[in-house]
Amino acid sequence: MSRARPPRHPLTTTVRLPKKGIDSLTHTMNSTRSLTCAAGLLLFVSITIPGAFAQASEEEAVKTTVERFLLAAGNGDLDAMPAMFTAEASIGVVRDQNGTRVGTVQAFDDWLAMVKARPTPTRYEEPVDHFTIHIDHGLAFVRADARLIAGGVVRSHNIDYFTLIKQDGAWKFMNASYIALPPEQK
Repeated sequence: MSRARPPRHPLTTTVRLPKKGIDSLTHTMNSTRSLTCAAGLLLFVSITIPGAFAQASEEEAVKTTVERFLLAAGNGDLDAMPAMFTAEASIGVVRDQNGTRVGTVQAFDDWLAMVKARPTPTRYEEPVDHFTIHIDHGLAFVRADARLIAGGVVRSHNIDYFTLIKQDGAWKFMNASYIALPPEQK
């Protein structure tokens, strides 16, 4: 009658050691340690790298959404904007009025109606010099340092803040806020 073998773990291998003494055992143990370290490193890389790529991909999607909004705003393409915002979105602005900073917040729809009512919207560009993007579980928080350029002249240094939420696979603005500083002030 043969003896029953214990069940083997799928990652274990039975190694028969030659009768050459302790040197063979030490070599086998070092090889096993090297294989274990290599397997651990491979596991770490296979878990970490896709997450890093996914995060970078999400950051690019958020950045693209912000740039699309700034382009639409600068070109006066107001009809493109509602699809970029949630139904409850708001716009916040801090302006200098007679030497005092005054902040206002209004619903996106009200802000859009006010902008549409302007007789001749000013066309401008707002290239972003630097983005800071934080993404956590479907929420994105963005700071965009930009220059507002109209008629080929830098009119202001804008610090734009955006809060976006991912809905139905697309990033949408919950809030867009900015402060316009004189061009020389950063």
